[in-house]
Amino acid sequence: METLLPQVFTYVFFAPTILRIVVAIVLIGAARKSFKEGRRGKMIGVVLGILSGLLFLGLLTQLATVFAILNIVWLNFQKKTPSLFHNRTIMVLTFAILLSLFVTGPGAMAIDLPY
Repeated sequence: METLLPQVFTYVFFAPTILRIVVAIVLIGAARKSFKEGRRGKMIGVVLGILSGLLFLGLLTQLATVFAILNIVWLNFQKKTPSLFHNRTIMVLTFAILLSLFVTGPGAMAIDLPY
């Protein structure tokens, strides 16, 4: 079956860019929330801030997505540390976006090589 708007496929290279920027904003929000807590929260906030910066710039995107996925899974099991990812919906959606970025790459306007 043909698509209704085949002209939109011209911009398919920009889709990972949108996902990359959205997940960077979510990680910045999670970093701000955990940074307000004690010493452990500040360390987690710094790590999430670095990961969100890497994703926002598109630098080492696949490596940053792997570390972000591991960090989200680890934060989900840490009940003492306050996290944005204790909400299952946010965790699953962020995990899906990160997995998509791992497979597709950084997209347009990234410092990383696209292929």
